Amino acid sequence: MVRCQRPRAGPAGNDAGHRVNGAATAPAAGAAVRPRVVIVRALLTAYGGAEHAAALHAAGLKRRGYDVSFLARPPLDTAHPYYTTMREASVRVVAPPRWSEHAALRALARAVRPALLPPYLMMRPKTLPEAWRSLEAIADTALHRLEQRQVLRALAPRGGERVIVHIYGQEGMTPFIVRWAAARRVPVVYTESGEADAVYVERFGLQPTIDVINQIPLVVCCGPGVAESIRRVYGYRGPIEEIPFLIEDPISSPLPVGPGSSDPGRVILGTVGRLVEHKGHHEVVRAAAVLRDEGYDVGVVIGGDGPMMPGLGRLATELGLGDRVQLLGRFGEVAEVMARIDVFVLPSTSEGQPLAITEAMAHGKPIVSTRFGGIPDLVEDGRTGLLITPGSHEELLQALRRIVADDEGRREMGERGRQAYLATRRSDLVLDRIEAAYQRLLGTTAGHRRGGLDEVL
Repeated sequence: MVRCQRPRAGPAGNDAGHRVNGAATAPAAGAAVRPRVVIVRALLTAYGGAEHAAALHAAGLKRRGYDVSFLARPPLDTAHPYYTTMREASVRVVAPPRWSEHAALRALARAVRPALLPPYLMMRPKTLPEAWRSLEAIADTALHRLEQRQVLRALAPRGGERVIVHIYGQEGMTPFIVRWAAARRVPVVYTESGEADAVYVERFGLQPTIDVINQIPLVVCCGPGVAESIRRVYGYRGPIEEIPFLIEDPISSPLPVGPGSSDPGRVILGTVGRLVEHKGHHEVVRAAAVLRDEGYDVGVVIGGDGPMMPGLGRLATELGLGDRVQLLGRFGEVAEVMARIDVFVLPSTSEGQPLAITEAMAHGKPIVSTRFGGIPDLVEDGRTGLLITPGSHEELLQALRRIVADDEGRREMGERGRQAYLATRRSDLVLDRIEAAYQRLLGTTAGHRRGGLDEVL
């Protein structure tokens, strides 16, 4: 999700007693002992929904009085808006060195390898090529183990404190962290950020995570659809909590719902996110051209950047859409984009729990999206939006015709979506549920032994 948002304080929706990210909300666990929380998500340089949700998670807990750190991979972009969100909440962001990618260390390992070859051949009789490859593998392993020790030092309990490690999925560090945590009885929470089907497993190389999944005492996902995939595809047998991603709460209420352009008769179809093929932005542009030819007055606003940007511009020109299509590129506040659209459209063919759909509902926008991954758990078909078969251009057209032609229906869908967000997905409510899950998890792991750093190294 390509955006450059900054955290803002203010009331969430109509409830003036709640502050953005729970800043003024008492923790759900009351006087229970709070653990130190380490949130793990490597790609802090990316603009994805999982990265944004993880950063808001860290900042929200810190504002509630938790000792929170965020474990990422270097290099860190200290000007990145998600980093800024955490820095302004005083969250420690830790990025241990990646020694296996350190050019000087790798050059040193190559330089000393010839000197080590003779004694190694004396200890391990092998052919010369086999011995050379073995020494290279030994050096790589040593550097990786050094990396892992640095990572685990950021996780290890200090003194008698309780620690919870919360991993946001598609995370390459998951297997060794989980094995270490299981040996030390440090509870781990794993948030699944994708659709958890077989294609997703293959695309992101998740088999090593699946191999350790049943050593994780709690998995979190957005809803029952993804939970069922976690059971069926991952073979997970432990407890699953259905908790949505955190978003930035809108600060104005009621939010404007209506014409998104200076022309009050034009209906603006819009979306935000990284411009990649599976999001289906090109399908929105093609659908707008068909609707225009059928006499509907529609436009398109797309906020975000990515590899599809040039192609979308060419497609709009080829279809003669002119100023009906606006490609905003990177943007500041998501509210600025939402204020310009009437219908949020995401015909994606690959999603877990798209943050942008929750944001659109928070801003009172009706949704047109696909029955895929966690989307049906977020959008109630016929009430807060319309759901279609992934990849079906004709179903997309039918849904858009229906929603574009019905001004009152759009307004009602948008309002129902906003009420659903206020009732279940405000940041303070999500943080309450996270805290409650942590306390339940600590209760089930109370009294377990604590081992040393070297137990799994």
